[in-house]
Amino acid sequence: MYHFRCCTFLRYTSFIQPVTASKLYNDVKSHKDLVHFETAYVVKLHRVARLSPSQPVFTFTHPNYSTKKSNHRYKKLQFEISRDTGSAMVHGM
Repeated sequence: MYHFRCCTFLRYTSFIQPVTASKLYNDVKSHKDLVHFETAYVVKLHRVARLSPSQPVFTFTHPNYSTKKSNHRYKKLQFEISRDTGSAMVHGM
């Protein structure tokens, strides 16, 4: 007899970090339209420059027994990029 169990982490945190990735930028730019620039991409970053340390965004706790459950979230973060980075365009977060 097999028993099915579902494992969910009790708590986890999402992070965000500004990066520059010229290959990804050039691939998107080759489509020559705005739609591809406004599309969210999930990629495995190989050759990327991390412009600033990552920062925590949201922490999720399970189970959530709150009576005021909502998926509306907003957070404003500020990243400092050191001057010795030189000029760089942020291609993703």
